[in-house]
Amino acid sequence: MNWDAIGAIGEIVGAIAVFATLVYLAIQVRTNAKMIQSQNIHSTTTGLQTWTELGTRPELARVISKALKEEELDEIEALMLEGYVGLALAQFWSRYKHHQEGLPALSWEKTRLLIGDFVKIPWVKLWWQEYARARYDDDFATEVDAIIEDDLGDKDYYRILYGRGDA
Repeated sequence: MNWDAIGAIGEIVGAIAVFATLVYLAIQVRTNAKMIQSQNIHSTTTGLQTWTELGTRPELARVISKALKEEELDEIEALMLEGYVGLALAQFWSRYKHHQEGLPALSWEKTRLLIGDFVKIPWVKLWWQEYARARYDDDFATEVDAIIEDDLGDKDYYRILYGRGDA
């Protein structure tokens, strides 16, 4: 066997090794992308569960009910509701950022409807417009404003849920 043949065999072995490495890296990148997507979905779901569980606590539920009935809130009730609403907006903002980055979590259109339902609460809408809007980036603030303007969500959701009038 001459040196040319040995060199050719070496090149073939090297090419196979490079190809195998590229296949391995492609598999690792795909696996990593799936893990990130799974963590993203888990994180979003956990945040939504926390938010929902908070709303079922009797003292906060009473405050939410007062806000839905457009009753005046005292200082402590307003702080409780502000914390709850702030947590919700943080969840919505996170979903919006995932949507902007193209990361699948939950459908952004479904989230827009949820925001639409949420801002139907007069206190929440006022709080957003007078306080919270300035604390978020312009893209998200513009998106929430468009949701409010488009009147997204179920107009009667909270009236049905809390028995305030006919649907």
